Amino acid sequence: MPRITQMLLAALLLSPLAQAQGTLTSPIQGTYTDVYVLSGRIVDALGQPVVGGELRIELDQKGITAKPLDAKSDCFGVFITYFDLKHVDPAGVARITLKGTNGGPDAHESVSLDPFWRRSDVNITYQGQWSSVCPDQTNLFSQRVSVSGRILNRTETYQSGSESYEARPQAGYVRLRYWPTNSSSECPPADQPGYCDPVNIDERGDFRYSWVAPNPRDATGHVEVIWANETRQNFTVDQTFRYALAFVETSGRGPPPQSKPSPGPDSVLLLGVVGALALIVARRRRGAA
Repeated sequence: MPRITQMLLAALLLSPLAQAQGTLTSPIQGTYTDVYVLSGRIVDALGQPVVGGELRIELDQKGITAKPLDAKSDCFGVFITYFDLKHVDPAGVARITLKGTNGGPDAHESVSLDPFWRRSDVNITYQGQWSSVCPDQTNLFSQRVSVSGRILNRTETYQSGSESYEARPQAGYVRLRYWPTNSSSECPPADQPGYCDPVNIDERGDFRYSWVAPNPRDATGHVEVIWANETRQNFTVDQTFRYALAFVETSGRGPPPQSKPSPGPDSVLLLGVVGALALIVARRRRGAA
């Protein structure tokens, strides 16, 4: 057996397993360094939430073997899932398939993995009309504007087990303001007029909130995220999916650049062999001409 083939077989046998969790009825279990979160919202061709959509999510990352996980969207088309995954390769991809309903086509999306944020969000549009509804809540979809995000503080590189990381979740809470276009701001209600109640940040740095109006409203404008010493950052509301995605890095340095690993010696050798074979074939063809 050629040495390269032996090494590939050994790598396959030694690949670690990434455990998976589907849409949750209890909070996500695991810290920032332990889990990779996948989240998003699904609407149909009419812009209505895909309720109870069945999703299959596959992890495609070199050196990792993980069984596909199943998830289901809620009454507002939102899904949240996670893998127990410590090492995240920026070349990795999560592939998401939404099963069609009533004979309709499946919907497919893919999203890259991010070793800094350790979370990926993807919006999916189902090319058809979705029939399932939540009778007690679906009507509120047109009255809701939401924000979902993660807030991290970039740090010097540190080790946790065998892996290295460059951020820690911001602790505490954020204050949120929604600024509809051409209208005054709104925030989580507090006892003091004009004062925004805090929204807690979980142990991974995630936060989520929805403003619900008494009547249907357009999802326009932006959401302002306020943290620490009144530092602020704005995030645009997506009118179709009716939410703002807010990724905040508190140090002001932003995420570090993602570098792709250079090919190892065996990869270089394999490329050399392929190149040599191509050259031999080309010479033979010229000789036969």
